[in-house]
Amino acid sequence: MADAQIAIIDGDQTQVVLAPGENPAIVTSIPGPQGPAGAGVPTGGAANEVLYKVSSTFGDTAWGPITSAMIGDLQIVNADVSASAAIAGTKISPNFGSQNVTTTGTSTAASFIPTSSTAPTNGLYLSAANSVALSTNGTGRLFVDASGNIATGVATYSKPLTINNANAAIALRANSGGTYSDHGIFFAVDGANYSQIYNDGIGQLIFRTGSALNERLRITSTGQLSHIGAGSSGSPAVSFSGSAASNSLVVDSSSRVGIGTSSPAAIFSSKPSASSTTAATTFTGDGLFIDCANTTDGIGNYGGAISWSRSASSTTRAAAIANVQTGSDSDVQGLAFLTHASATSTAPLIEAMRITGAGLVGIGTPTVNRQLVLNDNTLACLALQNSTTGNATGDGFQIQLSGTDAYIWNYETAPIAFGTNNVERARIDSSGRLLVGTSTTLDQNATLQVNGSVAQAVEIFYSADNASGAYIVCAKARGTSLVPAEINSGDILGGLIARGYDGASYRDGAYILAEADGTWTDGGDTTDNPTRLVFSTTADGAASPTERLRINSVGKILIGQTSTYAACDGWLNVTYTSASTAAPTLGLVNASATAVWVSFSDSATVFGSITRSGSSTVYATSSDYRLKENVAPVTDGITRLQQLKPSRFNFIADPDKTVDGFIAHEVQTIVPEAITGEKDAVDDEGNPVYQGIDQSKLVPLLTAALQEAIGEIESLKARLDAANL
Repeated sequence: MADAQIAIIDGDQTQVVLAPGENPAIVTSIPGPQGPAGAGVPTGGAANEVLYKVSSTFGDTAWGPITSAMIGDLQIVNADVSASAAIAGTKISPNFGSQNVTTTGTSTAASFIPTSSTAPTNGLYLSAANSVALSTNGTGRLFVDASGNIATGVATYSKPLTINNANAAIALRANSGGTYSDHGIFFAVDGANYSQIYNDGIGQLIFRTGSALNERLRITSTGQLSHIGAGSSGSPAVSFSGSAASNSLVVDSSSRVGIGTSSPAAIFSSKPSASSTTAATTFTGDGLFIDCANTTDGIGNYGGAISWSRSASSTTRAAAIANVQTGSDSDVQGLAFLTHASATSTAPLIEAMRITGAGLVGIGTPTVNRQLVLNDNTLACLALQNSTTGNATGDGFQIQLSGTDAYIWNYETAPIAFGTNNVERARIDSSGRLLVGTSTTLDQNATLQVNGSVAQAVEIFYSADNASGAYIVCAKARGTSLVPAEINSGDILGGLIARGYDGASYRDGAYILAEADGTWTDGGDTTDNPTRLVFSTTADGAASPTERLRINSVGKILIGQTSTYAACDGWLNVTYTSASTAAPTLGLVNASATAVWVSFSDSATVFGSITRSGSSTVYATSSDYRLKENVAPVTDGITRLQQLKPSRFNFIADPDKTVDGFIAHEVQTIVPEAITGEKDAVDDEGNPVYQGIDQSKLVPLLTAALQEAIGEIESLKARLDAANL
């Protein structure tokens, strides 16, 4: 008869069956291990379950759970639902009104939907459309918006989690009984790619990442920050001391890194805490220190380096600065500057410059033995240039070495100056003139100009253990210096010119010139190179020098004449024309009362002289008996004297003056030693070679004749005396 039946199984598995239309309508049963025996309760019924079936058979086994579709709308009015009551799958709508539902157990429902937008004293409310909030003490504390974002202390937010409070913080506390690495905050994406932040129990904050949750970052209780990297917590990749000073490491808004400064001026800036020193173990003043403990010792071995990449790539080195061992001891270290000179990006760097431990600098070579060494396989060059000179290869001042040839070049139209004691001493001007002691040319034509305040402006010394001495060499060639040609007669080979300043310019005062004294034979025949020396001075009232003396190619001295005369071609030739007796052609001065003014000799014996004897002059010829032999008296003095023909005449060149004298050839047969030359002699060109007479040679003959005459006079006188006449 019964259709709708309900079975209730309580906590003690006591079954209560409600079966309207049956008698009794409520049936209780003692529970059994598989449900009420013979009562039709499904096998396996458990405590605290309500079962339902629709059947005309009471207590059969066609039971099932009560679903929400089986419960219609109902109201519980003014009734308390005790904590022991259980309502499964029940819909209660619309609300409890002003009634309270109190339970000390668990309240289970499909959903709990608040309807008020006003924050209750303590509870849930709708803070906005599709948003829920939890309040305490009448104030919203925890908010969840329609997008699932969560916030505390603020109702307006747009992030997944927002904490707004004067002391905004999240506190995580683990008891001492747990494993610290299992606590903290975990982060995961789709259940993988974990990361974690936790406190290790001794005040250190640990950051772990990766599927294995490897430690990456650690902050100790003293404030030390360590980036572990591939290291360990005891030997991290990067660490910051907990007592690091302010601005120990700063990255500003322009990605500039500063160490020791809050205002980095470049991509990387460091500000040492003190001035640098020369101490080997003091680093406080160093802006950067590279530890090269892992490098290999050895001369030429590089240590640590600072490298740069080329502009188009960050994977190849374009330049570097490295320390390099420059001595046999590993403590002797210098710097090597490396550059990339190849068009092949993977080509190795080359050492362009080295500074040794001793401070020696080498450019283009690692072998440095001087303060500065420039090396190049073809042209080693030191170039000094500025904005005035330009910077092309042919600009500025350069010192060059090409092969074994050395050059000092000023490519500009300007001088090269040399100075000492902050004073210019010499210069080579733009015209190639060497100026010593002056910065301006004294004479526009002189290649070498020396100006000084001492008389010895130029001195040349030669010191060697031989007979040679110091020379001034002047050379002359026609043609060019590279293709010289033979000189011509009269060409000046070199000389000395003395000049003086006349108030307006420097003018020539005197010359000593070496000239070609004839044609020099072509073809380099050094046996025919006639040369003369010419001496010139400037007369009073004249503006240029006049030749006064020359020594010709055969060694003859010509004074007052430029060539010898046929009538007077001696080794000393003097020409002078003056009517003044105060201006002799040849003047000899010697203050000694017995001075020898002129001496005549061969290489061994003096044959004559002109000497002073007090106020007179002695013209002496050799007459020492030791020079003579076959000495015999003159016995024909009168006879020979009578043969002489004294005459009165005038010289053709002086027709107005009559003199007494002899005709040379007439004397020659009588006193031949008094005559020079031969009668009517001529030279190779037919010019007369005139005879001369030394009238002093007649004195012996005159003396002999006089003695004979005196003898005859005395004999005659004796006879007269004897005759008493």
